[in-house]
Amino acid sequence: MEVKNLMYKLKDWYKPDDHLAVHIWSIDDVLGTAEEMGVELSVDDANEIIDNIDSHIDSEYGITWETIKTSIQLYLGEKKYG
Repeated sequence: MEVKNLMYKLKDWYKPDDHLAVHIWSIDDVLGTAEEMGVELSVDDANEIIDNIDSHIDSEYGITWETIKTSIQLYLGEKKYG
């Protein structure tokens, strides 16, 4: 999700003085994890991965570093084997 879309949703769904618990992950987290894994990703790749994570989020489990690693591995597998 792009920041502008998040801002729209926050503005539409909540009042300015509402309290929220928020944890934000970005493509920097994806790129950094990929680098630690010895994998090179483009910004477009990282955007696809973070968007896929966002669209498949399960609130029972949340998003963790393992989620990001697994998402990178799945993305690369799909890209390689189509």
